[in-house]
Amino acid sequence: MELTNYSLASLSSFSGLILGIILILIAPEEQKPGKKYFILLQNLFFVSSFFFLLLFFKIHILLNSLIVILLIFYLLKIKVKDHFKRSQLMYFILAIIFFFSLRNNNLFLTEATIIFLFGIPTGSLLFDRKKKNYFKVILRNSIFLVVNWLLFLIFYSI
Repeated sequence: MELTNYSLASLSSFSGLILGIILILIAPEEQKPGKKYFILLQNLFFVSSFFFLLLFFKIHILLNSLIVILLIFYLLKIKVKDHFKRSQLMYFILAIIFFFSLRNNNLFLTEATIIFLFGIPTGSLLFDRKKKNYFKVILRNSIFLVVNWLLFLIFYSI
């Protein structure tokens, strides 16, 4: 895959974050009551990205399920005070998963879609209408794009 195609795919999957911000701009009254659902959706999409990656590498379904269940318990146990740090860490891990999925087109498309869907609740959760922190949300989570491009340039430019 060329850098241009890879960059467009990573930008497309990252654009879910922007869609989440737009959704809160359209319906700001839904942000506060939807907070617990945004966190739940974030966890669901994050865990499902692991599930599909492990499934692709043909890790036995019982072991795969055990890993995913342990990850779910870990995510549910964490009490998050700073949603920005949590989303940055999650986007960092998703960037690595996105890169590993590059070898298989079906997995790559699946992971790109999951990351796009992950961005919608993340953008909705992080955006603050009063502060108008559009750029802060996008820039602090752009670690996804930076890690993606660095991994691609390091391992595919050789």
